[in-house]
Amino acid sequence: MSQIVINFEPLDGHPREAFACKFRPIQHFFRKHAEENHTSYTQRVFVACQDGQNEPLGFYSLTLMTFQAGMTEETEKRYKERHVPTIYLGAIARDKNLSDPGFGALLIEDVLKRCLLVRENVGVYALTLHAANKEVAAIYEAYGFIRFANGESKDDMPAMFFPLDNAAAALSEA
Repeated sequence: MSQIVINFEPLDGHPREAFACKFRPIQHFFRKHAEENHTSYTQRVFVACQDGQNEPLGFYSLTLMTFQAGMTEETEKRYKERHVPTIYLGAIARDKNLSDPGFGALLIEDVLKRCLLVRENVGVYALTLHAANKEVAAIYEAYGFIRFANGESKDDMPAMFFPLDNAAAALSEA
């Protein structure tokens, strides 16, 4: 990321109408439903803004979710008959007019930091998501996300996870 200072903050009256991203369902969610979901605590939505400005350059939403076993053999052994507790990344996007290719990594880094803060107070195993498509899944794999071993998907969107033990190690190295 260049010399611009980016702040991550909870969604709170930030203008969303002009935000445009490459994936229209996520753009629609952010423009029409993010604030309601955030204020009702259905999800928590965080925006990335340039220091001193209110215009969102990107955002992500988080909630808690459990998955039945099927992530890996390790989770099968660790959680036995219980559901696997996770933090679910419901949506993440950057404005399509933003030219910095490192901005996506900056968003993911903040997501992981926030997840590790939650993990200090609540037992969770991983950050999970459903990638928008196979091409997007490949991008997440480059960040270290793993596809569910059982091939779980939702509407042809592959389920993926990032163990928070790995996140702690990756962020401590950075």
